[in-house]
Amino acid sequence: MNRFKNLSTRTKLMVNIGLFVLIMIITTGLSIKEMGELSQRIEVIYKTNVLPMAILGDLRHSTQRVTGAVGLHILAHDSATAAKRIEEIARLDTA
Repeated sequence: MNRFKNLSTRTKLMVNIGLFVLIMIITTGLSIKEMGELSQRIEVIYKTNVLPMAILGDLRHSTQRVTGAVGLHILAHDSATAAKRIEEIARLDTA
């Protein structure tokens, strides 16, 4: 410790700045490495959670359309309307 006290102010400042820069370089390197790993984890989360949710949304939409068509078929008062509804249900079933 005495050795450090005997150094000039300029040398002390240079040593402190050098240590600070070294710490910043190490911190930056670790941060960049962690950002890469985080990017990979986010991609896995996207593929395993978000994409299936989009597929479920499409399935829900299709199910609601068929449910609505079946409800309209049930409420049809004449055979012509009922036949139209059956055709619509068959069309939705194949889509």
